[in-house]
Amino acid sequence: MFRKTWQKIKKRKGVVLLLVLVGLAAGFFILQRGGSAPDYDFTVAERKNLAQEVIVTGSVKPAERVELAFERTGTVSRILTDVGERVRAGELLAQLDTKDAQTEVRNAEVQLEIARVNLEKTQLEYAQFLRGDTLNESLEDGLAILANFYDEYQTLLDDLDSIYFGTSLAGESENNIRYYADYTDKSAVASRLERMYETAETLYQQGFSEYQAAQRGTGEARQKAIQSGYALAVHTADMVKVGRDVIRSFQNEILVDSTVHSKQAAIDEHIASLTTHSATISGYVTDLLAVTTAINSQQDSQENYPLSIASQELTVRQREIDLQEAQDNLARYSIVAPMDAVLAKRDIRVGETVLANSSVLTIISEAEYEVEANVPEADIAKLQRGNSALLTLDAYGHDEVFQTTVTKVDPAEIVIEGVPTYKITLQFTKADPRIHSGMTANINIQSAKKDNVIALPQRALIREDGKKYVRVLRGEAIERVEVETGLQGSDGNIEILSGIEEGDKVIVFLQEGS
Repeated sequence: MFRKTWQKIKKRKGVVLLLVLVGLAAGFFILQRGGSAPDYDFTVAERKNLAQEVIVTGSVKPAERVELAFERTGTVSRILTDVGERVRAGELLAQLDTKDAQTEVRNAEVQLEIARVNLEKTQLEYAQFLRGDTLNESLEDGLAILANFYDEYQTLLDDLDSIYFGTSLAGESENNIRYYADYTDKSAVASRLERMYETAETLYQQGFSEYQAAQRGTGEARQKAIQSGYALAVHTADMVKVGRDVIRSFQNEILVDSTVHSKQAAIDEHIASLTTHSATISGYVTDLLAVTTAINSQQDSQENYPLSIASQELTVRQREIDLQEAQDNLARYSIVAPMDAVLAKRDIRVGETVLANSSVLTIISEAEYEVEANVPEADIAKLQRGNSALLTLDAYGHDEVFQTTVTKVDPAEIVIEGVPTYKITLQFTKADPRIHSGMTANINIQSAKKDNVIALPQRALIREDGKKYVRVLRGEAIERVEVETGLQGSDGNIEILSGIEEGDKVIVFLQEGS
């Protein structure tokens, strides 16, 4: 009995001794850490690809109805389709009385023919008197001006291409000038600018080739180069003016609407660039005109022919533009189907007077579908027309991915269960027979993307008094650094624009009291 009791006591003493030793070790460890560095976690600032995504659920619906209207006020003369009938893209659906517009077209055709006859007559007369001659000082001045002009022109043309036909405002779905023009109901101007730009490229290639030839050619070649350069400068000045007028109309529209455009900085840059280009090209127009006038005054009547031909060539081009504008105006008296569709509604009769831009026909696509979704107000500012999106349909699981594009963002809110939301519409990029109305869509919209930027976890940020800071590990010291941030990625990282360099050690967790 005693022996058993003693064994129990020995076991208890062993346990107690073990506990004491563990306690002493823990205390020693704590005392040792009392003078060590604080507890923290850090990450190394590195370059990453960031994507900002908005994830919502929507449903597939038949493509939205398209309301069609005449662009002119007038009397309906023809209706070529009825409700329920299928129509093809480009098919004429209805037309107003076009007598006046057709008269304008015929007059423009006559004026163009007169200009061409006059040009041919002058060219024939000039061929009879053509002779070689040496260049005078004015011709040398003209070539010097052309040297500077062509040295700058390709850069100017590239900038106009970026301003007019880039996609910085609406994404890949629409170029900038059509975005400006459509907003102000001036779509014909966008088409005109596209033609003017193509003409400018042709004139530039022709003019620069003539300028190069003129440097080693005769007086006739040099004079022709100056004429072509002047024609190009005049055409370019007009092209810049037309574009700037469209953008200014757009700015006036959004001012009236009291709207702050999400791309205002880009719009302001476009206006500033066009203003600069206008001043530059106007200077060349003035200088080349002065040279042209000087050459004209120094030559006899026979030698006036080249200038006369250049002027008449400009007249022919202007008459061609006038004819195109008259034809564009005539087209505004007609309604043409913008796509293959079915006529769903008709609100006009022959003989009825209709107002411009009043909906008179409604068509519905018979083959394409779109997706509608409601986006919470916290995310709507991230989206814009042209954003690309991937979606899956519950009917086909998550392995079948469909590509779509945001085509519309409604400005008016829809309150759902007390929460403001905004309806967006997405268009499938390809027709697919598996898509049916009513299907549930799980949508992942890529609202923004930046590659190869310095990024940190958002939890590393400290926000105080409207500023943002991070804690940077410098050796054994911790330094507080103000930073400027950019895009917030959906993966929890945020772009760092300034304050942090690649490779910096940034604290993401610091134990309280350390």
